[in-house]
Amino acid sequence: MAAITEEPPGISAKLAVVRDAVPAAFRTAKSDDLAEIDARSATLQNTVAATLNQGFLGIFAVSGIVSLAGLVLVLVYPRRVRTAPTSARGEP
Repeated sequence: MAAITEEPPGISAKLAVVRDAVPAAFRTAKSDDLAEIDARSATLQNTVAATLNQGFLGIFAVSGIVSLAGLVLVLVYPRRVRTAPTSARGEP
């Protein structure tokens, strides 16, 4: 395989143009993206709030169900009945 020892004509100039253009393109994209986020901020905030509310509702519902299940278990749990102690000699 033959090694390439010479650059194609004009490649250095083209690479310099691309190298100089990339940072500006990133700055433009960043400012455009931030402007888009600012424009949609109300929608984003509403979506986050709705999602959090659904999560908290789920936690509240599960806590309530577990509490009710515990209450039912306590109600059906057998109670110990204490009897009066008896004397060893048979005396009242």
